[in-house]
Amino acid sequence: MDITKIRYYHLHKQNLIEKAAPDDYRKLLKEHIGLHSTDYLTPYISLWARVKDFEPKSLFDDLNDPFNALRMRAFRGTIFVIHKENLATIISAAKIFQSSTINNFKKYLLKSGLDPAEIEQEVANSIANKNELTIHQLKKELPDHLIDQNFSYALRYLEFKGALIRTNHRYITDRVIRYGLTAEWLPGINKTEMSPDEALRTLILNYIEKFGPISLDDLAWWLPITKTIARKMLNDLADQLVNFDFNNKEYFMEQADYHKFEDFNFKENPGTVINFLPYEDHFPKAYSLRSWFLKDEVTPLVSKAGTIYMGQIFPSIWLNGQIIGGWEMNWIDKKKSAMKITITNILEEQNLSQEIHHKIENQRAELENFVNVKLIPLMKR
Repeated sequence: MDITKIRYYHLHKQNLIEKAAPDDYRKLLKEHIGLHSTDYLTPYISLWARVKDFEPKSLFDDLNDPFNALRMRAFRGTIFVIHKENLATIISAAKIFQSSTINNFKKYLLKSGLDPAEIEQEVANSIANKNELTIHQLKKELPDHLIDQNFSYALRYLEFKGALIRTNHRYITDRVIRYGLTAEWLPGINKTEMSPDEALRTLILNYIEKFGPISLDDLAWWLPITKTIARKMLNDLADQLVNFDFNNKEYFMEQADYHKFEDFNFKENPGTVINFLPYEDHFPKAYSLRSWFLKDEVTPLVSKAGTIYMGQIFPSIWLNGQIIGGWEMNWIDKKKSAMKITITNILEEQNLSQEIHHKIENQRAELENFVNVKLIPLMKR
């Protein structure tokens, strides 16, 4: 397999060579399955990188009632922005891929003397009739014996179960979480006719189609499942997949996507493609094995030492499908009047041409303009 062709094909599928049209923003949100959102700004910058003239207010409005998108715990248990039409599949599949997490939370709560069923009923009573309450407000509503230092774990448990959703935001960096009942705010979402097994197969096939080629290690990383379960799922989907050796590993692609890859003529694409991706962008985070786009000598430029940072990728600069350096975003003054995008590191050994440096600077300036003109007005400073 031609690694250069694979890199360009990934860029093509990620809308990182040619951006999607503004009107295709929701289609892109759906096709990408979920936008990583541990940091509130990540999905907005992820979409800026992929959608021409992206208007961040579109996403902000979609994250509020009537919820065309939802900010929720998904996949590895971290926060993602999910298109409404993907919710039913993810919630149903989570009964399998989040089962151990849900059971562990339940056991932990019981061991702490809290009854998960009672908490669920009391929370439901407090936020019924499309009410929405913050954690602080819920603590005032619930009986005292249910409120202790583990109450936040109870709410996570109810999120993972699909019983609670995060509701309206006042501004895009609003850190106050308001909870509502999923059944009331999104009626029908939990009543999918798809079984958990079928939903999981659908979700995994969608992942392979969008992010393939992928390895067994990648699949077990993207979802919190064991390699044994991941291998079984790949075997179950074998008649819809193509497998081949790449990078000294077995890799998989969805059949139709593989044929598109075969027909893909990357030499017709621009020779130099520069991308600025945000902290924890969903594309690089979709893989456990990253050597094909992240060299060992570049890793320190976009990562930090320590267990807490394991697997994280900080804001990155890409050249033709490979990470070559990092960037950061900081306020220019205490009044938070504007932000400055700064290039932190570029791998010096590459001896980049003046043309490439010029394109990197153009991308930096475009991102800085987007942040200051379109993003900051939607933030509380």
